[in-house]
Amino acid sequence: MSVQIEIAEEYCIARLIGEIDHHNAKELREAIDNAVMTGQVQELDLDFREVSFMDSSGIGLVMGRYKLMQELGGSLHLVNIAGHLKKVMMLAGLDRLAILDKPEQRRRKVLSAEPASEEEMAETRSVEEELEEIPLEIGGEEA
Repeated sequence: MSVQIEIAEEYCIARLIGEIDHHNAKELREAIDNAVMTGQVQELDLDFREVSFMDSSGIGLVMGRYKLMQELGGSLHLVNIAGHLKKVMMLAGLDRLAILDKPEQRRRKVLSAEPASEEEMAETRSVEEELEEIPLEIGGEEA
């Protein structure tokens, strides 16, 4: 697991790559926290596009970054989340802590503050409906 971090003004994106588990969560936390604190970041995106696996350490990673951003008066966004990871995140309640959205929508909001179009809203509803159809298996049994 590795992380690529980009900072522009008060905005930071951390691109997570590989598996997030208890073996590497501490290293990821430290790298992201250091970038946020050093860059005086107010908006943090965690990009899950290249994450292939995540255990409960990944949930803890997100929750800790949420707490950090709240302490700094900032916000946390989770982007490019694969369906199976998004389902787990929503079951863990992360959708109540952080904003789960697509990077295209995020970029528009950050750069132009334009409201979402009807097409984007319909697409968001479609994604939410698809998530409800994804079966969640725990220990080989469907939950």
